[in-house]
Amino acid sequence: MAPRGRQRSEVQRGEGKRSSRGRRSAIFALLLIAASVLIFLALVSYNPADEANADIHATDLLKVFAGDPGARAKADTAQNWLGLSGAILSDFLIKSTIGYAVFVLPVLMLFWGWVILRRLESRPAVAITNTALIGSLLVSASFGMLRLILREDSPGMEWSGVIGDFLASVLAQLLGRAGGAIVLLVGILVTLVLAVDLDLHQTLERLRRLWLQILDWAERKRAERAERKRR
Repeated sequence: MAPRGRQRSEVQRGEGKRSSRGRRSAIFALLLIAASVLIFLALVSYNPADEANADIHATDLLKVFAGDPGARAKADTAQNWLGLSGAILSDFLIKSTIGYAVFVLPVLMLFWGWVILRRLESRPAVAITNTALIGSLLVSASFGMLRLILREDSPGMEWSGVIGDFLASVLAQLLGRAGGAIVLLVGILVTLVLAVDLDLHQTLERLRRLWLQILDWAERKRAERAERKRR
């Protein structure tokens, strides 16, 4: 009886540990989803007019609660949907990282929150995440290269960010602007192929089948019109 009782208690402890881990994972997933929504709201309501408001240290946010007139004035004039905190966060994420391509961050956070919450397989999620990160870096670097090529008429730094400008400058020094632009274009095309289908031959075969279906549809329409004319 004693060994059987010990086995039962060990099983119960194991189930309790699994249940506890499951609850912690669910809580973490919900927090991750909530954070992704907040970051998305901060990014989507980014306003260049908030740049002056964002040029403060994070510790200065405490001055808002202390009633500091300067901090309160900046908080009142912030255009971001999340106020002064959102203005600081969006300005940092967009200008100091990869530009508008940083929208991939809340999307991936939401995606991983769902994966953890639903206990889905992590290997496909890792592949999707890697492809999305590489694609966002390539887009950021492409806008950085465009800024190098167009110079005065180039888009603002919000499109490339510091990292995109850095990658573009490195490629321009190694391959020239034309060579760097070609490398980035090819990289984006390869990433798109990988995002749609990890097999290039299969992707080409699908495109070929789609084209044949379009030709078949056009031929049927032509035959129907010819039949109506004969009537």
